[in-house]
Amino acid sequence: MLDEKRHLTACLVIYEGWQEEVMDEINIEEVKDFLLDYGAFRQYRINASRFIDENLDVLKEESKKNLTSHAEKAETLLNEVNFQNWLNDKAAFTESLGIILNNKISIFDHGNEERVLISSNYSIEDELKWRLQYIFACGIYAYRYPEKMNENLSEFGMCSPKSPSSRTISTAKKLERYLNEDGFYVPDEFKEGLKYFIEHESFEPTYWDNIVNVNSTQRRKYTIFQIAGIGREEFLSKNSKKGRFYPKVVANILSLLGEEADIRTIEYIMQPFDKEEFLKLDIHSQYVLENGLYKYEDWFSLISYTYIE
Repeated sequence: MLDEKRHLTACLVIYEGWQEEVMDEINIEEVKDFLLDYGAFRQYRINASRFIDENLDVLKEESKKNLTSHAEKAETLLNEVNFQNWLNDKAAFTESLGIILNNKISIFDHGNEERVLISSNYSIEDELKWRLQYIFACGIYAYRYPEKMNENLSEFGMCSPKSPSSRTISTAKKLERYLNEDGFYVPDEFKEGLKYFIEHESFEPTYWDNIVNVNSTQRRKYTIFQIAGIGREEFLSKNSKKGRFYPKVVANILSLLGEEADIRTIEYIMQPFDKEEFLKLDIHSQYVLENGLYKYEDWFSLISYTYIE
């Protein structure tokens, strides 16, 4: 029995070491750069399409600027940034791209207004490839930074909200009392911070890092959640009655991360995003799921900020 335990322990160490090696192979900064480029590419195209039929000169001028920026970002993607080059060499991506190209899909979320903006510089196949690369990037980023999720996702079993210990609460109370007794000026933000620890009130994750605890099972579940949600938005399958993204592609992304999950488990975790299942959820739960996704609009809005790690 002892030898068996030692064997299992050794296997676990080897497996965890392999996971680290796989993640070390992925340059997360290059993943982020691609996410920002792709988010800008999509948003500039959307912005341009909104003004394409307008008569006002000011809107036409804005449309031209967005079209120019869209063309520049398209050129960047066509030249393939480092993350794209890295991903193109992976069997997991090649197989997944084959699945996408060989299935009937509807990729345009906004009718045909985006279709008219696909220039001669890139094709539908380029578009499909970029969208798949985006899904891979979202999955990788979610796997690397699961602690950045909103604590509300705890209701779907993806994390456990952190709670301050009794020692931390007691120390915060003492510090608040001492500062008041000494008559120090205390900034409002600092007061709010102490209040959070004393009363454990809800606080926005943008102000507090590591607001949740995430174990290995939850990390994997959160990664599947991101891929399933983003995948459903990026590729609208004409064949899937459930409106579900391809489980095999999810499995391929997990394999790239050194993780494994059988198709049935993946499908079970993906269920909340199925058409009928999603509609069964209450408004709050729908909002939590939708708000927890790495949508391209969010990456575009974060281009000028520095708090993305």
